[in-house]
Amino acid sequence: MFHIVESECRKGMDTDDSGSVSQPTGAEFYQTVVERAPVGVVTIDSENTIVDANAALERFVGYSPDELVGKHVCKLVPERSQSLETAASFGADGPEEGEIELPFTHRDGTDVAMIVRVDAYEYQDERIRTAFVWPRPDRTEGASVPADKHHDATDIDELFRSVAAEIVETSTRETIEQTVCEELAASEAYEFAWIAEVDRTTGDVTPRSMAGVEGYFSEIELTTDPDDPAGQGPGGKTLRTGQSHVLRNVFEEPSFEPWRSEAERYGFRSVAVVPISNGSTQYGALGIYSARVRAFGKRERTMVEQLGRLVGAAIASVEQQQALLTDSIVELEFRSRNVFQLFDRPVTADGAIALEHVVALDDESFLGYGTATAESMAVVEKLVDDDAIECVTSATVLHETDTATRFEVRLRDPPLLPTLTSHGAILETFRLAEGDLTMQIHAVPGRDIHQIVDAVTTTCPGAEMVGRRQRPQIARSPQELRQSLLDRLTARQQTALEAAYYGGFFEWPRERSGEDVAASLDINSSTFHQHVRKAENKLLDVLFEEQ
Repeated sequence: MFHIVESECRKGMDTDDSGSVSQPTGAEFYQTVVERAPVGVVTIDSENTIVDANAALERFVGYSPDELVGKHVCKLVPERSQSLETAASFGADGPEEGEIELPFTHRDGTDVAMIVRVDAYEYQDERIRTAFVWPRPDRTEGASVPADKHHDATDIDELFRSVAAEIVETSTRETIEQTVCEELAASEAYEFAWIAEVDRTTGDVTPRSMAGVEGYFSEIELTTDPDDPAGQGPGGKTLRTGQSHVLRNVFEEPSFEPWRSEAERYGFRSVAVVPISNGSTQYGALGIYSARVRAFGKRERTMVEQLGRLVGAAIASVEQQQALLTDSIVELEFRSRNVFQLFDRPVTADGAIALEHVVALDDESFLGYGTATAESMAVVEKLVDDDAIECVTSATVLHETDTATRFEVRLRDPPLLPTLTSHGAILETFRLAEGDLTMQIHAVPGRDIHQIVDAVTTTCPGAEMVGRRQRPQIARSPQELRQSLLDRLTARQQTALEAAYYGGFFEWPRERSGEDVAASLDINSSTFHQHVRKAENKLLDVLFEEQ
């Protein structure tokens, strides 16, 4: 699916004289959005075999993507419904495309009523189908809304799918934010929408995008101060806490009293404000205003919250891709002395540890690969066994020599890595020697370096920035080749390939078996080998195409 989408996303993108794309590529961006989409996405080949599925599908049917990939599509359809008119809707003999209602089989054996949108493509002479799947809406939601303002769940479902599709086509944060506000404000369900953030220097709430209304922010007082009445509304609370806040009738909520005259003037009765976030990083908040009384019920609120996360993921993806296209980088160096003093037990400071590469499994889980001297590796293993390093859940020795030990560590919700990623920065080097920690971080010019510095010094007590310089990027051609390679891979293929490479799977003699790497990734061995084999084939395709 991602190959087809890539070719479509590249249409209309600016190219230079050599034909190279000068804007962020579509495949990786679309892949990120699909993985975080609020609807299930499943792709089926001409043999009716499931070749890809996203994480959202598991919420609806109970099966993880790994349990579905490689299985016949009828695994998702009850036996009594596996007729030509239903199950074949996914298969080679079904209708070309369309939206149907179809019962699915949940993992627990129960039936789940689903709406399915099927789109068919031709790719390399093979017919491929992509199905977008979501539960059948509860058509009773919003029944108390007056008829002239009634919008059932189906309408709102369609609106949010449309907004998600529009986001895919954008290539900057500003365009993403403005597109979301304009799409929401243009619908009949909502009056207007805005996206705002907190200025870290002044603490003021400042709008970034707005649509459907003019002058609203200039007329209201909004703050994140919990002691100020202007900080008790849903906007101030969300920006302060990072949690969503909904008022289903602003005239029944005492905390909204400072803005009731604006509610009368602009004609809204319900408000939802949700964080725009990616992992642990918050980019701001999205405010949506509706004329419907009792809007934003449980289902609608869930969709709005998912939209906030989707926008955050899209912003993070765009900024990461922009980092790859920049001609220079900002290099930041931090140092923290005597870090072992932070532990409540005696720890020797001899030896050195270097973290060389980190593989993201999801927003919260990572695998880290590095080298350590023998004495330092013993310290790491002891601290992990004693649960002294909260975010490191395991440490595994991959290969040992007389001078160094190669290791793998599993990280769970590390406080720094997701924050750096969301700001378009990467941890280039991480070295601990004789008890002193040195980190080098690469950031994109023009980004708020103060936020990155704050994140590092807050996360790493005692850390100080000891160097900052801007330097040109290395020659672009290797980077462009690398990006061309990565564009061909799905997220799971790239993760499997990185874990295999840094985990010693390709060394001779092999330092780690496929079963060992698969266990680190929490997938079965056959799935791991399938991902690696497909990834290798795609990389070789690029190699020979370049020739």
